[in-house]
Amino acid sequence: MKKILLDDTELDYDIFQSTNNKQTAKNINNIEDDNIVFIHGGIIADANIPLITFSNILSKNYNMLHYHRRGYGKSINKRNNNPSSSTILQNVKDCKDIMDLLNIKKAHIVGHSIGGTIALQLASTYPDYIKSLILLEPAITGYNEFTNNQEVIKEFELIIQMYDKGQKNKAIDIFMKKAIGSNYKDIIANVLPSNSFELAVVDAKTFFHEEIPSMKSWTFTKNQAKDLLDKKVLHIRGSQQARKISKEREDLLNYWLPQTMTTSIPNAPHMIQITNSKEVVQTINVFLQNVNRV
Repeated sequence: MKKILLDDTELDYDIFQSTNNKQTAKNINNIEDDNIVFIHGGIIADANIPLITFSNILSKNYNMLHYHRRGYGKSINKRNNNPSSSTILQNVKDCKDIMDLLNIKKAHIVGHSIGGTIALQLASTYPDYIKSLILLEPAITGYNEFTNNQEVIKEFELIIQMYDKGQKNKAIDIFMKKAIGSNYKDIIANVLPSNSFELAVVDAKTFFHEEIPSMKSWTFTKNQAKDLLDKKVLHIRGSQQARKISKEREDLLNYWLPQTMTTSIPNAPHMIQITNSKEVVQTINVFLQNVNRV
């Protein structure tokens, strides 16, 4: 991966050039319809890679930016060689800054889990940077102007305690089984780098100790969404029968952004881009074709 310096933070990133675009990677700027920026979720920094590589469906027509958020992989704080505070608002600034430095004027933003939360806040704060918004299982359950955010992090409390007691591998094993499935090792071996589990064990510290506390204090309201009502929004969720939380996300997005189109993938877990890459890529591709016709 390449490296880019944002203030005091160095982020790893890759640009995947459109195979139908004859421009060089340095000259992807000012193409407003043909850029996709991927914002990954917690713990697995390369979870969105299958969306980029699956059958080259998206790479035919879109330049794609994939980067490791601060505290993930080799993205570090240059001042002390440690991850700097990875709050939602800081991640919004990072994404905006990396787009500025790469001269990406506007893009379709794809965010998964807490990356979806970051994408939503990015779109609200910088609507002129957004061509469309694609949210994969966004981590927004429990967020509205009528409730506190404590329920957002309840499901992580026991795992965090286990991780902090030194049972790191076991904690991430539990997380992976819930987010992907009991056969997660076979699944990620087919679509992710071979060291993904080991990297997740290390990167989980950022998620558990910086991002989850940030999720507690983050707020979003219908009023904040008012500048997004003219943007096309796609929500892709898993619809495993036991996952009531996924339907709650759909209801909340419909409250904030009534124009949201929701697609449910049957029997899919939280990390749908890993387990159901084909369905997710095809859904995104059709959505983007419709957006670009407007």
